[in-house]
Amino acid sequence: MEAQARHGTRAPTKKRMRELESLEAHLEVLLQDAKELKLSLQKVPAWLWKWESPWRGKHKGGEITSEGEAELFNLGIRSRERFPELFNEDYHPDVYLIKTTQVPRASASAVAFGMGLFSGKGNLGPQHHRAFAVTSESRASDIMLRFHDCCQNYKAEASSFCFPIDSLVEGKSQRKP
Repeated sequence: MEAQARHGTRAPTKKRMRELESLEAHLEVLLQDAKELKLSLQKVPAWLWKWESPWRGKHKGGEITSEGEAELFNLGIRSRERFPELFNEDYHPDVYLIKTTQVPRASASAVAFGMGLFSGKGNLGPQHHRAFAVTSESRASDIMLRFHDCCQNYKAEASSFCFPIDSLVEGKSQRKP
């Protein structure tokens, strides 16, 4: 059996954090302008007047959150319970290969998944954890997990897409012309 999963829930990347801060500033200007021009503000929700980016001032981004760790840990447990016949052998890295990219949130997710998958199967600590291997390839040679770096069709499609927040911040349409 082969399975592929993305990382667990993560914080926004630094780029997205900056965009959220920009959105916050843009909203503030728009609301102030509307107020000064005496435009109708009846449909503006009260929370919007006080909205602040929850990521303002953060300097790191993209890391897996504690919720993301729990998601992957529980996915590992559910995988073992759903497919018990696949996990009846003793652990060996040639049998249970866990691969990840070299991005820290992905490797942390792989570790959380493996901890769930092999929980209760070892002799480490009161939860009977076991050590397991997590491998990765260099970014240059990893065409399976980093397809977005080497697939020209994906790159072309992705470059034509604008995220919804982009249109709010910069007045863009959903597709680039």
